[in-house]
Amino acid sequence: MILFDKVGFSRRILGSSNGPMRGDNSSGFTFVESLVVVAIISILTTMSVVAIPSLRAHQDLVADTETIRALLLDAKQRTLNQVRPEKCLDSLEVDLEDILRAPCSDVGVAIDQDKREIIEFADTSTAGVYKDKYDGERANEPGSGDYVITRSRLATNLDEGSTKSLLFVGVPPSAQLYKDGGSMSASSTATIKLTSNRGTTRTITVYSFGTIDVE
Repeated sequence: MILFDKVGFSRRILGSSNGPMRGDNSSGFTFVESLVVVAIISILTTMSVVAIPSLRAHQDLVADTETIRALLLDAKQRTLNQVRPEKCLDSLEVDLEDILRAPCSDVGVAIDQDKREIIEFADTSTAGVYKDKYDGERANEPGSGDYVITRSRLATNLDEGSTKSLLFVGVPPSAQLYKDGGSMSASSTATIKLTSNRGTTRTITVYSFGTIDVE
């Protein structure tokens, strides 16, 4: 009995020690597996750090393109429908009966690269040009006398050579475009090219009678 008890006791001791040891070997990560996991996490982190600025730059480029396009379309519609901005006429001290063309009826868009903003404005230049002095010339760059409808900030850069200002002039039943101080011929176009901080570009092409393409 004593021998049996010793053997049984020994077997119980061995069983209790071997069982947990086998369980420990089958659970958790080995050192090599841990290194692999750390390496994978490092790679994914590096990829995200590289991708996020590119994604943000692309989003800024798309947003600025859509902003300019929307303002151009709005300026065109205001001009075609002769929708004058509120308070524009109130800001002018002229007798409307003495001028040939109603002020604030022609609307345009201008980009200020230094301030990185785009302005939608109503042309008030004709308000000070009376019938006896009217010579057909039109100013299309926003100046101190023009009425600013809205300002929007830009996150992208305007390329050199791009059109910086466009004015829609009502010529019923359509609207004619003036760019950077001069009228556009039927075959000419205005181009606005934007470049993101990552070097990607988008081009807005505006044709003489207001058709807009984005590439």
